Amino acid sequence: MSAAKPAPKFDNFRDAFCHAYKCRPDRYESRLFFASLFGLRTLPALPIWWFNRSLFAVDLDVINNLGRTGSTEEFINVLRDLESANHIERSIRRGLMKIRINPEKLRLIREDIDFLIEPPVVVNVLEGARVAVEPGPGAPAGPSRGASTSSRRLRDAHRDLTSGRPLAEVLTQCQLTEDELISEARESGVKFPEMRWLHDYLKQLQRLRVVDEEHEALRRVLAAQAHELLELREKHGQKNG
Repeated sequence: MSAAKPAPKFDNFRDAFCHAYKCRPDRYESRLFFASLFGLRTLPALPIWWFNRSLFAVDLDVINNLGRTGSTEEFINVLRDLESANHIERSIRRGLMKIRINPEKLRLIREDIDFLIEPPVVVNVLEGARVAVEPGPGAPAGPSRGASTSSRRLRDAHRDLTSGRPLAEVLTQCQLTEDELISEARESGVKFPEMRWLHDYLKQLQRLRVVDEEHEALRRVLAAQAHELLELREKHGQKNG
């Protein structure tokens, strides 16, 4: 009797999921989306998926970011971005109706296929060694204090905004202008999905503010025109009288 064939190993969640659920790589997005919806939400989600899939942009971005994760820690960090987005976006579809992916279902799926995932091990050959070398004139500089400070500011801003703190207070705390915070989030977003979300969120706030200003300007124009029309009507009435 032959021994049981060992389960294959994959270095990322996407490949492990496709193997476990027997789906092609190009079907990963849709398969995980519908597998992780809140209960009884498949039917109302289908027409949106077919005709206006962009409404699920947040969910699909999270799904693709999850696909690239190897360790459980990376997976959980991406799920935190989803929970932050759910906290901030107040649409009826995501809030009241819950037509969106469920973080708890995603965790359970990850647990079910965890035995298939074996992220590559990065070995630090200098680990445990104490090396005191005076840097030469041409030696590359290590991580700067400024970079560390910027990273800490971004994490604090992300945490405060997702907890509902007003943007003005966050900017004061960070000692940055809105444009400076957006710029730092954009640069950091190349490596960290939560910073990419922060950048997109701040840009969306800017766009909404522009729309509000345009609406206010239009309201003032209409109010001025209504006032002029009223004055003309009163003058016309006085002449007729």
